Amino acid sequence: TLFTRLLMFPLTIKQQKSMAGMQRLQPKMKELQEKYGNDKAKYNEEVQKLYQREGQSPAGGCLPMLIQLPIFYGLYRAICKPLTCTLHLDLSESNEVLYSAISRIKSLSDVYTQATSSFYSQINVIEAVRNIGGDYAKYGFTAAESATLEPIYQLSKQFNFLGIDLLSIAKFWNPAIILTFVVFAASAGGMMLTNKLTGAANQSQMNG
Repeated sequence: TLFTRLLMFPLTIKQQKSMAGMQRLQPKMKELQEKYGNDKAKYNEEVQKLYQREGQSPAGGCLPMLIQLPIFYGLYRAICKPLTCTLHLDLSESNEVLYSAISRIKSLSDVYTQATSSFYSQINVIEAVRNIGGDYAKYGFTAAESATLEPIYQLSKQFNFLGIDLLSIAKFWNPAIILTFVVFAASAGGMMLTNKLTGAANQSQMNG
């Protein structure tokens, strides 16, 4: 996530500059509205001329966001579906051995926790394989099924970040909730800083 954010940083800066530029034009647009308020066609024409003179575009702040959306959606999908996006496993019925093994895992109530959403079912499967701990014979898996589950077991050992279990659902009695509060605090802090800077810019403009 940090790497992707750094990669997207130039687009974010461009988006912020575009928004600031549009904000700077608000007084001039208000003047045009007062002057041509009754003539919509003339008003729109003058607004377009204003955009051209100032080198601004109403869509300038949207384009960087549209470019980022598929990237972050792909990142989110990769995090939620590590079996298909990281291990590139075929989970369809055509892969009979793996499909049978995963179906058996989902029937084991002592190791498998049903996902609150089907989008997170792969994470629950990884957690269940980790709970099995490599002792496949104990749960009646065949040698072929055990072989297909082993890469998942090895992957399951990598879901620990600073002592936080990334496979577990965030609850108040679970350390994973810390990540939720960190994200919330970072988002709230960013919004407060943006509002503060925008307010200072508007005040400077009014003083000018």
